[in-house]
Amino acid sequence: MCNPTWRSAHACDRNDTHARGWLPGGVTPWGGRLQLHVSAGQYDVLNDDPAAFADWIEQLACYGFAKVESGLVENSALLRTVRLFSSAHATN
Repeated sequence: MCNPTWRSAHACDRNDTHARGWLPGGVTPWGGRLQLHVSAGQYDVLNDDPAAFADWIEQLACYGFAKVESGLVENSALLRTVRLFSSAHATN
């Protein structure tokens, strides 16, 4: 059942009163030195080591993206990688 109060409180398209350029705490804006800090994790390590995965996710939240290296090279490899941190399903 739809809960309009919850939906309103969690809407992504609401008008916020933040100043232009505002970022939430913990988010780091990109700059010229970003390449020095891009988080990268080895697929096998991220899959097997919860601490390494947690660190990688923290960096993902901080910068808005993170790399997965040495990933799978096979059919549906991208979906298997995405399933490390999200529920995903194949579509047409």
